[in-house]
Amino acid sequence: MQDRALKHFNKGADFAKQGEPEKAIDLLDKALAIEPHNDMLWVLRGSLLYDLGRYSDAIASHDKALELRPDYAVAWYSRGVALLKLDQYSDALTAFEKALEINPAYVDAKKRRELALHKRDSPSSS
Repeated sequence: MQDRALKHFNKGADFAKQGEPEKAIDLLDKALAIEPHNDMLWVLRGSLLYDLGRYSDAIASHDKALELRPDYAVAWYSRGVALLKLDQYSDALTAFEKALEINPAYVDAKKRRELALHKRDSPSSS
């Protein structure tokens, strides 16, 4: 990571740890302006957006990471978690299954896949 991007990232990480996700996102956006092809920055941005309850925006950030690196299991998992919040169970299930294709030992993805299956197949989830 370039020095300027790394500085923005580090400051953003500090704000995230202090419970200030909006400031962290602003700094990640500055880092992404320098390094728009950094898949890790996109996933971190998506996670912060998720924490703010901005699930559709989080999915868009995870999608950007996946455009750059389709085999990024964490991005698939995080995308699935946001899709669950939007009650998009079939899409979430697909995301968790992709994460597990990439990393079959991904325990959290296995648990969330089961949750997505249950919610998708539950009559009360309609």
